[in-house]
Amino acid sequence: MLRSALMWLKRLSRDRALAQPDERDVASHLDRDDAPWARKLWRRMRRPGGVGKGAGKKVFWIWIAYQSIKGVITLSLIWIPLFLLWLQSR
Repeated sequence: MLRSALMWLKRLSRDRALAQPDERDVASHLDRDDAPWARKLWRRMRRPGGVGKGAGKKVFWIWIAYQSIKGVITLSLIWIPLFLLWLQSR
């Protein structure tokens, strides 16, 4: 009985491994025909020139803008109300 349970677990783990593609293998996911835009993007990213000259600077400033907006929202919706509640409780 123990042997059959172990065989069942071994088969189950093998089937799960076959059902779930390896997450590290991005190219295998992009070989399917349902995502041609992803294949193009992947090819552009793997080129020596990247997605274009100066793309790093653009991405950096987009990241700075995102962090600024996130900071303003967090400050106004979380920290200022908490500070006001703390002042009222004193």
